[in-house]
Amino acid sequence: ANDKATITYKLNIASEVKINVIDELGRKVKSTDFYNGIQGVNSVQLDLTNLKSGIYFVNLSVEGRQFTKQIIKK
Repeated sequence: ANDKATITYKLNIASEVKINVIDELGRKVKSTDFYNGIQGVNSVQLDLTNLKSGIYFVNLSVEGRQFTKQIIKK
């Protein structure tokens, strides 16, 4: 099973970032506090240990904008 997922993203300027993990039914199953992302490439490792197998959506909130990436936990 893949108990960790690494999410990599690029910021044009240093920004506050919040990450939510959403399940297939639209429920938030994991979230991070806001943290300061640096300008350039950033990556964060999410612990998926307590999540069952399935499809999840990782939602990044940056300066009021939303970005979503799909991940699969086996």
